[in-house]
Amino acid sequence: MRPAERPVSTVSRHFQNRVRSAATPEDRTFLRNRVLVCPNQASRHASSYRHRVVITGIGVVCPLGTGTALVWDRLLRGHSGLVALDRDEYASVPCRVAALVPRGDAEGHFMEEIFVSRRELRNMSPATVMALGAAQLALEDSGWYPRTPEEQLMTGVAVGTGMVSLEEIARTCSLFTEKGYSRVSPFFVPRILVNMAAGHISIRHGLKGPNHAVSTACATGAHAVGDAARFIAHGDASHITAPTADGDGAFRCMSAALKDAGLSPADVTYVNAHATSTPLGDAAENAAIKRLFEWSAGPLAVSSTKGATGHLLGAAGALEVAFTALACYHGAMPPTLNLDRTEPHFNLNYVPCTAQPWLTQGRRVALCNSFGFGGTNASLCLSNMTSEF
Repeated sequence: MRPAERPVSTVSRHFQNRVRSAATPEDRTFLRNRVLVCPNQASRHASSYRHRVVITGIGVVCPLGTGTALVWDRLLRGHSGLVALDRDEYASVPCRVAALVPRGDAEGHFMEEIFVSRRELRNMSPATVMALGAAQLALEDSGWYPRTPEEQLMTGVAVGTGMVSLEEIARTCSLFTEKGYSRVSPFFVPRILVNMAAGHISIRHGLKGPNHAVSTACATGAHAVGDAARFIAHGDASHITAPTADGDGAFRCMSAALKDAGLSPADVTYVNAHATSTPLGDAAENAAIKRLFEWSAGPLAVSSTKGATGHLLGAAGALEVAFTALACYHGAMPPTLNLDRTEPHFNLNYVPCTAQPWLTQGRRVALCNSFGFGGTNASLCLSNMTSEF
């Protein structure tokens, strides 16, 4: 994301026609009609100019597949990216399902060799490789190729990483214990640093603007997007960090997002909820939403896409922002999978099991929530572009 007068994403190089799921004309022009973040310019602070911030490209690598158009289609069709853990190595694990990024050469599968060389594979964690892939897809989608020194200086990277690779740490610990220090890879530390994905993206494409990495539990991805937007808008980051059982932190966070966007609750007709299917967490978020939209909850719809992707921890917020942006653009609200019943106090439209058309007068305005452990909350406000914006 960057100022509206010049579109951007985060990566692009030798992509061309090698990605089956994302090389279609539909993917390359997916967001030519841009989706806004903090859409109302009236929310500028009187003391300083703020650029309008827009999303011009989206790249997706997730359990539903690789490639924006393909993943969006699968989401709306009610597909699930969860798979059975039936290999022997998982025999002792109580949970028998997981949301894994499909890899291989089938349609929509992630092919590491498309985005990095074999040598780079040895030096990078799987998360970094996927970040490079998603960023390259985003840049390809936006058509932004920063080549001049000026363009490179004004193009930054913000990446969220929920946690480092535990497999890498466990493997290195075993090698050190059994075979000594000489068997520890010199790339061990770079492979586990949370900021390496942002670093590799910047190096790959010569991006010399802000280089930012964030790790704030389940709010990581949303914070990365929000921080990037504030870098562009020249504002100060501000996150709400004191939740209570009644959802007051979530309420204040959503309220702050609307204030920053210069909007009222009556303008919002869709919320992409954090909704991790934990009884206390879901109840608190639901209470906060109902409190915020007390006088305008009639047309409001709320859904969670985690039933299709699983809870991706640090990546959850960024992916859900992408889904929310696509919902704003296409006028379709993704479903909450597997929702066949609710408690009495859950009495809103939660888009159960099947996608619904987003019917509203005027702009389609949404909130996207991410609430992390320790009270780290993020709410982002997005809308579709109209002739007035």
